[in-house]
Amino acid sequence: MDCSHTGFGRRKQSVRYSFLNCDAVCKGCHRKLGEHPMLAVEYKRKQLGEKKFQQLIKEANTICKRTKADKEELYQDLKKQLKQLDQDFDYV
Repeated sequence: MDCSHTGFGRRKQSVRYSFLNCDAVCKGCHRKLGEHPMLAVEYKRKQLGEKKFQQLIKEANTICKRTKADKEELYQDLKKQLKQLDQDFDYV
């Protein structure tokens, strides 16, 4: 599985780590979405709905420059969220 930045690529730092902008997809789908940006946008719009999609666009168009401290804070927050997801997931 790959992490696809389906709505906006990795260059948009403001949404680089946003869960709204990330999708777990197979390598084939990741390549297809990357090669066909209009398909990717329509996929993301359908997935999120218009209101959340517009929110993602607004966030993507926000200039974001992260300091080393900002990156560390983001890392700790994502680590905490991952731990919570892991606890919430019922492994069978």
